Amino acid sequence: MGIYLGLDLGTTTISAVARDASSGAALATVTLPNSARPAAAAPGRAELDLAALGALATRALGDLAGRLGARSAAVAGLGVTGQMHGLALLSPEGRPLGPAITWQDERALAPAPPAGAVTAAGAPAAETVLARFLRQAGGLAALSRLGCRPAAGYAGVTLYALALEGALPARPALACTIPDSMVSFLSGAAPHSDPTDAASTGLYDVVAGCWDVALVERLGLPKALLPPLRPSGTPAGP
Repeated sequence: MGIYLGLDLGTTTISAVARDASSGAALATVTLPNSARPAAAAPGRAELDLAALGALATRALGDLAGRLGARSAAVAGLGVTGQMHGLALLSPEGRPLGPAITWQDERALAPAPPAGAVTAAGAPAAETVLARFLRQAGGLAALSRLGCRPAAGYAGVTLYALALEGALPARPALACTIPDSMVSFLSGAAPHSDPTDAASTGLYDVVAGCWDVALVERLGLPKALLPPLRPSGTPAGP
Protein backbone atom coordinates (compact mmCIF):
# COMPACT_ATOMS: atom_id res chain seq x y z
CA MET A 1 0.00 0.00 0.00
CA GLY A 2 3.01 2.30 0.17
CA ILE A 3 3.71 5.34 2.31
CA TYR A 4 1.38 8.27 2.86
CA LEU A 5 2.29 11.74 4.06
CA GLY A 6 0.30 14.16 6.19
CA LEU A 7 0.85 17.92 6.27
CA ASP A 8 -0.61 19.98 9.13
CA LEU A 9 -0.71 23.77 8.71
CA GLY A 10 -0.93 24.77 12.35
CA THR A 11 -1.06 28.24 13.80
CA THR A 12 2.35 27.98 15.50
CA THR A 13 3.99 25.11 13.59
CA ILE A 14 4.03 23.34 10.24
CA SER A 15 4.22 19.59 10.78
CA ALA A 16 4.64 16.67 8.39
CA VAL A 17 4.51 12.93 9.01
CA ALA A 18 5.14 9.82 6.91
CA ARG A 19 3.29 6.62 7.76
CA ASP A 20 3.40 3.09 6.44
CA ALA A 21 -0.08 2.46 5.07
CA SER A 22 -0.04 -1.26 5.95
CA SER A 23 1.06 -1.04 9.58
CA GLY A 24 0.21 2.56 10.40
CA ALA A 25 3.70 3.03 11.83
CA ALA A 26 5.16 6.54 11.79
CA LEU A 27 8.33 6.44 9.69
CA ALA A 28 9.46 10.08 9.98
CA THR A 29 8.22 13.41 11.29
CA VAL A 30 9.21 17.06 10.78
CA THR A 31 8.03 20.17 12.65
CA LEU A 32 8.96 23.74 11.73
CA PRO A 33 7.92 27.04 13.37
CA ASN A 34 5.21 28.80 11.40
CA SER A 35 7.10 31.99 10.60
CA ALA A 36 4.80 33.10 7.77
CA ARG A 37 3.24 35.96 9.73
CA PRO A 38 3.97 39.42 8.27
CA ALA A 39 6.34 41.37 10.50
CA ALA A 40 4.10 44.41 10.98
CA ALA A 41 0.53 43.20 11.47
CA ALA A 42 -1.95 45.83 12.65
CA PRO A 43 -3.47 45.40 16.13
CA GLY A 44 -6.28 42.87 16.11
CA ARG A 45 -5.19 41.49 12.76
CA ALA A 46 -3.82 37.95 12.32
CA GLU A 47 -2.49 37.20 8.86
CA LEU A 48 -0.18 34.79 7.05
CA ASP A 49 1.97 35.35 3.96
CA LEU A 50 0.79 32.54 1.68
CA ALA A 51 4.02 32.52 -0.36
CA ALA A 52 6.05 32.13 2.84
CA LEU A 53 3.64 29.43 4.03
CA GLY A 54 4.12 27.54 0.76
CA ALA A 55 7.89 27.76 1.15
CA LEU A 56 7.67 26.38 4.70
CA ALA A 57 5.45 23.52 3.60
CA THR A 58 7.81 22.69 0.74
CA ARG A 59 10.75 22.69 3.15
CA ALA A 60 8.93 20.45 5.63
CA LEU A 61 8.05 17.93 2.93
CA GLY A 62 11.60 18.06 1.54
CA ASP A 63 13.04 17.42 5.00
CA LEU A 64 10.59 14.54 5.43
CA ALA A 65 11.65 13.00 2.12
CA GLY A 66 15.29 13.33 3.20
CA ARG A 67 14.57 11.41 6.40
CA LEU A 68 12.80 8.70 4.43
CA GLY A 69 15.78 8.32 2.11
CA ALA A 70 15.26 5.63 -0.52
CA ARG A 71 11.86 4.85 0.97
CA SER A 72 10.53 8.14 -0.40
CA ALA A 73 10.07 6.36 -3.75
CA ALA A 74 7.19 4.46 -2.12
CA VAL A 75 5.22 7.61 -1.26
CA ALA A 76 1.75 7.20 -2.77
CA GLY A 77 -0.13 10.25 -1.53
CA LEU A 78 -0.32 13.34 0.65
CA GLY A 79 -3.16 14.58 2.83
CA VAL A 80 -3.41 18.22 3.94
CA THR A 81 -5.09 19.51 7.08
CA GLY A 82 -4.71 22.53 9.33
CA GLN A 83 -6.42 25.49 10.95
CA MET A 84 -9.94 25.38 9.57
CA HIS A 85 -11.28 28.80 10.55
CA GLY A 86 -9.55 31.30 8.32
CA LEU A 87 -9.68 32.84 4.87
CA ALA A 88 -7.40 32.70 1.83
CA LEU A 89 -8.53 34.71 -1.18
CA LEU A 90 -7.18 33.14 -4.38
CA SER A 91 -7.50 33.86 -8.07
CA PRO A 92 -9.37 31.20 -10.09
CA GLU A 93 -5.90 29.92 -11.08
CA GLY A 94 -4.79 29.65 -7.45
CA ARG A 95 -2.65 32.79 -7.05
CA PRO A 96 -2.88 34.50 -3.64
CA LEU A 97 -4.66 37.85 -3.79
CA GLY A 98 -3.25 38.98 -0.45
CA PRO A 99 -2.29 37.53 2.91
CA ALA A 100 -4.43 34.81 4.45
CA ILE A 101 -6.48 35.88 7.47
CA THR A 102 -6.39 33.34 10.31
CA TRP A 103 -8.91 32.24 12.93
CA GLN A 104 -7.19 34.52 15.47
CA ASP A 105 -8.17 37.67 13.57
CA GLU A 106 -10.38 40.08 15.55
CA ARG A 107 -11.43 42.63 12.93
CA ALA A 108 -15.03 41.38 13.21
CA LEU A 109 -15.10 42.52 16.85
CA ALA A 110 -14.53 46.12 15.82
CA PRO A 111 -17.45 48.55 15.47
CA ALA A 112 -19.29 48.21 12.19
CA PRO A 113 -19.56 51.24 9.91
CA PRO A 114 -22.70 53.32 10.53
CA ALA A 115 -25.75 51.83 8.82
CA GLY A 116 -28.42 54.32 9.73
CA ALA A 117 -29.59 52.64 12.94
CA VAL A 118 -30.18 54.95 15.90
CA THR A 119 -30.83 54.46 19.59
CA ALA A 120 -33.81 55.87 21.48
CA ALA A 121 -31.64 58.83 22.43
CA GLY A 122 -30.92 59.54 18.77
CA ALA A 123 -27.24 58.55 18.83
CA PRO A 124 -25.90 55.95 16.36
CA ALA A 125 -26.37 52.44 17.71
CA ALA A 126 -23.12 50.67 18.65
CA GLU A 127 -22.78 47.36 16.82
CA THR A 128 -19.80 45.17 16.06
CA VAL A 129 -19.21 43.67 12.63
CA LEU A 130 -20.00 40.23 14.05
CA ALA A 131 -23.28 41.45 15.59
CA ARG A 132 -24.31 42.97 12.26
CA PHE A 133 -23.37 39.73 10.47
CA LEU A 134 -25.66 37.76 12.80
CA ARG A 135 -28.47 40.30 12.48
CA GLN A 136 -28.27 40.53 8.69
CA ALA A 137 -28.06 36.74 8.46
CA GLY A 138 -31.47 36.58 10.14
CA GLY A 139 -30.45 35.81 13.71
CA LEU A 140 -29.34 32.54 15.25
CA ALA A 141 -32.57 30.75 14.30
CA ALA A 142 -31.75 31.34 10.63
CA LEU A 143 -28.33 29.73 11.09
CA SER A 144 -29.49 26.42 12.56
CA ARG A 145 -28.37 24.44 9.49
CA LEU A 146 -24.77 25.65 9.69
CA GLY A 147 -23.74 23.26 12.47
CA CYS A 148 -21.88 26.10 14.21
CA ARG A 149 -22.36 29.63 15.46
CA PRO A 150 -20.27 32.00 13.31
CA ALA A 151 -17.62 33.86 15.27
CA ALA A 152 -14.74 36.27 14.69
CA GLY A 153 -12.09 34.59 12.56
CA TYR A 154 -14.53 32.39 10.64
CA ALA A 155 -14.08 32.82 6.89
CA GLY A 156 -17.68 33.92 6.31
CA VAL A 157 -17.50 36.57 9.04
CA THR A 158 -14.13 37.80 7.79
CA LEU A 159 -15.48 38.05 4.24
CA TYR A 160 -18.37 40.12 5.58
CA ALA A 161 -15.92 42.39 7.44
CA LEU A 162 -13.88 42.88 4.25
CA ALA A 163 -17.08 43.70 2.33
CA LEU A 164 -18.02 46.37 4.88
CA GLU A 165 -14.51 47.82 4.51
CA GLY A 166 -14.80 47.79 0.72
CA ALA A 167 -11.75 45.52 0.72
CA LEU A 168 -12.96 42.54 -1.31
CA PRO A 169 -10.88 41.90 -4.46
CA ALA A 170 -12.10 43.76 -7.52
CA ARG A 171 -11.02 40.89 -9.78
CA PRO A 172 -12.43 37.32 -9.77
CA ALA A 173 -11.59 35.55 -6.52
CA LEU A 174 -12.40 32.39 -4.58
CA ALA A 175 -12.74 32.39 -0.79
CA CYS A 176 -10.94 29.29 0.44
CA THR A 177 -9.59 28.03 3.73
CA ILE A 178 -5.85 28.02 4.34
CA PRO A 179 -5.55 24.22 3.84
CA ASP A 180 -7.50 24.61 0.56
CA SER A 181 -4.93 27.15 -0.62
CA MET A 182 -2.07 24.75 0.17
CA VAL A 183 -3.72 21.91 -1.77
CA SER A 184 -3.95 24.21 -4.79
CA PHE A 185 -0.32 25.35 -4.33
CA LEU A 186 1.11 21.84 -4.03
CA SER A 187 -0.96 20.18 -6.76
CA GLY A 188 -1.36 23.01 -9.26
CA ALA A 189 -5.11 22.33 -9.25
CA ALA A 190 -7.70 25.10 -9.40
CA PRO A 191 -8.86 26.11 -5.91
CA HIS A 192 -11.70 24.11 -4.40
CA SER A 193 -12.89 23.02 -0.99
CA ASP A 194 -14.49 19.99 0.66
CA PRO A 195 -17.33 19.68 3.20
CA THR A 196 -15.04 19.42 6.24
CA ASP A 197 -13.32 22.73 5.46
CA ALA A 198 -16.42 24.44 4.05
CA ALA A 199 -18.33 23.66 7.27
CA SER A 200 -15.84 25.79 9.20
CA THR A 201 -16.66 28.97 7.28
CA GLY A 202 -20.12 29.71 8.69
CA LEU A 203 -21.55 29.72 5.15
CA TYR A 204 -22.13 25.98 4.59
CA ASP A 205 -25.41 24.10 5.06
CA VAL A 206 -24.36 20.85 6.77
CA VAL A 207 -27.88 19.40 6.35
CA ALA A 208 -28.11 19.86 2.58
CA GLY A 209 -24.35 19.40 2.03
CA CYS A 210 -23.83 22.57 0.01
CA TRP A 211 -23.10 26.27 0.34
CA ASP A 212 -25.96 28.22 1.93
CA VAL A 213 -26.48 30.50 -1.06
CA ALA A 214 -29.56 32.15 0.48
CA LEU A 215 -27.47 33.15 3.51
CA VAL A 216 -24.70 34.51 1.30
CA GLU A 217 -27.27 36.61 -0.56
CA ARG A 218 -28.78 37.97 2.68
CA LEU A 219 -25.28 39.04 3.74
CA GLY A 220 -24.79 40.84 0.41
CA LEU A 221 -21.71 38.78 -0.45
CA PRO A 222 -20.94 37.79 -4.08
CA LYS A 223 -21.91 34.16 -4.73
CA ALA A 224 -18.97 33.94 -7.14
CA LEU A 225 -16.63 33.92 -4.11
CA LEU A 226 -17.76 30.42 -3.11
CA PRO A 227 -15.25 27.81 -4.35
CA PRO A 228 -16.35 24.55 -5.98
CA LEU A 229 -16.84 21.65 -3.56
CA ARG A 230 -15.52 18.12 -3.93
CA PRO A 231 -16.19 15.11 -1.68
CA SER A 232 -13.70 14.72 1.16
CA GLY A 233 -10.75 12.56 0.17
CA THR A 234 -11.06 13.29 -3.56
CA PRO A 235 -7.57 13.45 -5.14
CA ALA A 236 -6.84 17.07 -6.01
CA GLY A 237 -3.98 16.44 -8.43
CA PRO A 238 -0.49 14.93 -8.74
